[in-house]
Amino acid sequence: MIPINGSIPRVLKDIQILSPGNGLSILSYKKDRGLYIDALSENCFMITEFGYFNQEWEVEYALLKKQLKRIFKREFPRSRFIYLKPRGKKPDTDQQELF
Repeated sequence: MIPINGSIPRVLKDIQILSPGNGLSILSYKKDRGLYIDALSENCFMITEFGYFNQEWEVEYALLKKQLKRIFKREFPRSRFIYLKPRGKKPDTDQQELF
């Protein structure tokens, strides 16, 4: 759990080290609102917002800071702390089980 003041530079630092397929979860204190950031490539990220609004964006790294500021104001209007957790790779939907 980290304070929301000054959390955007920390999030951007963590996003830079993500490899494609991995992601980051940013959740409110009650964990009922937040967003997921998944690395699609070195410079392209998928943001999935849930809570007050349910939307998805495909954003380049250069525009990520501006987009995060908008989402934080919308999803965490009165929050003082947020949870920041790494997420593993998404399972492939193409693979079939052998059973």
